[in-house]
Amino acid sequence: MKMRKRYQRLLWYESCGFLFLIVLTWLDEVLSLPSRIFGGVPHSNWREATLESGIVLAVWLVVSVLTKQLLARLSYVEGFLRICPWCRKVHVEGRWIPVEEYFMRGGFEVKTSFKICPICEENTRAR
Repeated sequence: MKMRKRYQRLLWYESCGFLFLIVLTWLDEVLSLPSRIFGGVPHSNWREATLESGIVLAVWLVVSVLTKQLLARLSYVEGFLRICPWCRKVHVEGRWIPVEEYFMRGGFEVKTSFKICPICEENTRAR
């Protein structure tokens, strides 16, 4: 849940950045910023501003779709539970804890015991 909020915040910042570019494009036309900064005759070109806004919106759409796909894939990968194959400890919140402790923390209230599965038992007998 915490990651979902972080991802939504990232998409929000991305959208605000593109909105800022569009506002800057229109402020450029309204205030004639180049003529004020570099001198010259002020003139407005509304067609150019509209075209620039359309290009910024098109880029925003592409970037937004790609960012959402990337975040979905990242969320999927982060959802994996990492378990050490040798000691069977689980990686949780930057620490390695025993499987039993992981189940207790998660509120599963599951007691654990060890037993060899039928396939491994059969393989052991075959040796």
